[in-house]
Amino acid sequence: MISEMSLLQQTKRLLYAHRVFPKKRLGQHFMTDSALLQRMISYAALNNEDAVLEVGAGFGSLTRLLSQRCKKVVAVEVDPKLIQAMREQLQGVRNIELIEGDVLKASIPPFNKVVSTPPYSISSHLLFWLLGRPFDIAVLTFQKEFAERLAAPVGSKDYSRLTVNTYYRADVELLDYVPRKAFYPPPDVDSLVVRLKPKPKPPFKVRNEQVFFELVQTVFTQRNKKLRNAILPFFKKRGIMKEKVQELADSLTFHDKRVRELAPEDFGALTNEIIEKQIFYDDLAFQVYKDVYEPAEDTFLIADSLVQIVKEDDTLLDIGTGCGILAIIAAKKAKKVIATDANPHAVKCARLNAKINGVALKIDVRLGDLFQPIQKTERFDVIVFNAPYLPSSQREQRTWIGRAWAGGPNGRQLIDCFIIEAPHYLKRNGKIFLVQSSLANIDETLEKFHEASLKAQVIAEKKVAFETIVVIQASHLSK
Repeated sequence: MISEMSLLQQTKRLLYAHRVFPKKRLGQHFMTDSALLQRMISYAALNNEDAVLEVGAGFGSLTRLLSQRCKKVVAVEVDPKLIQAMREQLQGVRNIELIEGDVLKASIPPFNKVVSTPPYSISSHLLFWLLGRPFDIAVLTFQKEFAERLAAPVGSKDYSRLTVNTYYRADVELLDYVPRKAFYPPPDVDSLVVRLKPKPKPPFKVRNEQVFFELVQTVFTQRNKKLRNAILPFFKKRGIMKEKVQELADSLTFHDKRVRELAPEDFGALTNEIIEKQIFYDDLAFQVYKDVYEPAEDTFLIADSLVQIVKEDDTLLDIGTGCGILAIIAAKKAKKVIATDANPHAVKCARLNAKINGVALKIDVRLGDLFQPIQKTERFDVIVFNAPYLPSSQREQRTWIGRAWAGGPNGRQLIDCFIIEAPHYLKRNGKIFLVQSSLANIDETLEKFHEASLKAQVIAEKKVAFETIVVIQASHLSK
């Protein structure tokens, strides 16, 4: 084994020979403690089946040691002079693949372990890049302050976004203290060797990981503020109306706690609470005006079906669009969407939500009841109707919000009208999707579709409180 002094001397010699001047902006500090390199290898428990990734390989001192203990080493280095030096130093070693470039941008072949002393300048980006990929073990040398943030206690000065995101995905061990003199040239700070092991599954459940990570990132920029204030930029960025932002923030369970006081599990619960308030569907955000029906179980039941059914060349009609959620979900894939609603507040709301979610050019929102705004010549591949289906009195239909759920004395007032008109606007191979409740007689709906020369069946259902909500699919009878 090369002694510590000889490794330092060798590093200086190579720097001089290849005219390499360590760049501070690239975080170029070369490990000269050979005993530490050996310990890092032992921490990774390498065997002859492992493919090991090394980031910031430098002159290849660690690379050579790794190659003796595993099947393959993928060594990545951004500096072309160092790549050339490694080619000379490692000539004849066949199980090493050298990649010149930025690890965050380059095409990296499969690996199952990581052993590396990466540049400090990419520590955060590298960590998130790595946590998003499959691996068994990673042994990394990080700046001491950065490493301590990975395993910081809740509420401590080091507790951060890094702590929460790492805890969600991996177990962290702080293994070895590394003084700055172990590098040449010495950095301004000491380091720690960290071992990461991915968790088989997250320690808590979140309904949308993208929302979870975005939420954590946003609120930790103001970690000392109470959540009700720190979360405001998160809502504003998602396009929520200014007058509703503070109301939403104040309604959250942890609104009066400071960000640094929230455990990782609390952020998971917070994410789920926000989604349960029906502000999001996957990565889509929605505003709901005061006099517009707020998406509920029935909406999400049919939304889940639409995601699977809509095709790229489809034209879709969304009757009674409300805030536009179904039209917008469909427009992410469909060729064109027309949405109608008799409520002028809903039309404005749907148009705004289409703009927020980047699909305004694919959605034509029209004011009118049922098929009234549709031209007689227009035909659709998919027709969707989340019908007002609750039995109701005339008094309950006096407001816009009342008309959104009130279906007349037997709940079928609009359902029956829809079934009569819909076949005229459906393409020969098209499909209809109707949402209704067991309170409005599902069997009668199936029968009326049959009378209209359509075959119909229940494709999804959900029991809620005193009723069962179903999605009925109908299409033309085959000839």
